[in-house]
Amino acid sequence: MKIKKLSINQLRNISNAELNFAQSINVIQGGNGAGKTSLIEAIYLLARARSFRSTQSKKLIQTKKNSLTIFALAESHNEKEIRIGLKKEGGQNLIKIDGKRIKKLSQLAATLPIALITPQSHRLIEEGPDYRRRLLNWGVFHVEHSYRELLSKYNRVIAQRNASLKGRNKDIEVWNQQLNTYAEEIMCLQTSYVVSWNNAFKQLTDGIDFLKSINIGYQQGWEKGLSLTDALNKKIQIDQTRGFTSVGPHRSDLRLTIDGATVKNHLSRGQQKFLVTLLLLAQAKVKFSKEREKTVILFDDFQSELDLVTQSNLLEIIQGEACQTFMTIIDREKGLEQKLGPDDEMFHVEHGSFSPVT
Repeated sequence: MKIKKLSINQLRNISNAELNFAQSINVIQGGNGAGKTSLIEAIYLLARARSFRSTQSKKLIQTKKNSLTIFALAESHNEKEIRIGLKKEGGQNLIKIDGKRIKKLSQLAATLPIALITPQSHRLIEEGPDYRRRLLNWGVFHVEHSYRELLSKYNRVIAQRNASLKGRNKDIEVWNQQLNTYAEEIMCLQTSYVVSWNNAFKQLTDGIDFLKSINIGYQQGWEKGLSLTDALNKKIQIDQTRGFTSVGPHRSDLRLTIDGATVKNHLSRGQQKFLVTLLLLAQAKVKFSKEREKTVILFDDFQSELDLVTQSNLLEIIQGEACQTFMTIIDREKGLEQKLGPDDEMFHVEHGSFSPVT
């Protein structure tokens, strides 16, 4: 997927912006508060209908304004043009794809696949499994069309089982059997995906000394060697005391290891950022191999935590993957500019106003 044109109206400090993008790398340069991240946020909103910066729609809309609108003209791998529009007003979303209103956000996410790297992306490595599980689910969702509905069914049964646990009902065994059926299918899809993901990651890290020993592993969310039904029965007293289901795919995790040990205490913050970026690029490789569709890469604050050599190395990898990429920077460093190709674009932003850099 490529974004050819983007229109932004009344998003934060961007009153009105009309931009035409390169199909390769687009660099957005400007000072703090200029509007760089708001452009990244606009694309994210088009793909997810929510912000990665705030959960409150009012904070997104310009002061004294009632709504914001974002529109993109995109192009799929087969050169089909797709029009995506989003309006936020009064806490409500109006979303249209090719003029037709949609209500399922999954349809939006499938239409415009994105990967986001921010200065907070190190949480994927340093914090609990929620971040890693979301990343895993995102990856499987984009290559297995049945996954969303399967996960939805599983989550509905989890909610019913949790209600039974709190009420001490006798129908828990019914929910256990249903969970076991869905869990086996989910685990099969997740396990298969992680194998493909790990293979793609190895291709990207070949020749990078501090990353080549890293492995992506899968933890299924319950004790190995047991069916989920047996694991649920084993934990029944704990679950009844707590009132929720403590084992299952909703407790799965990724295990990122280097020579068998967790990477958390072995990598600097800059190395963690490099690792997270390659994990996302590897997901983009898997999607392209299965769907022939490229992922749009959003990279907020590209320069932070990375020296010039590392920036250059990472930029070369991104260029090699040929995904359309949007990256924000503060300083126009010559080392970075000289690495840009003839088809790449750079924009300067100041007070929410964008202009191409020639």
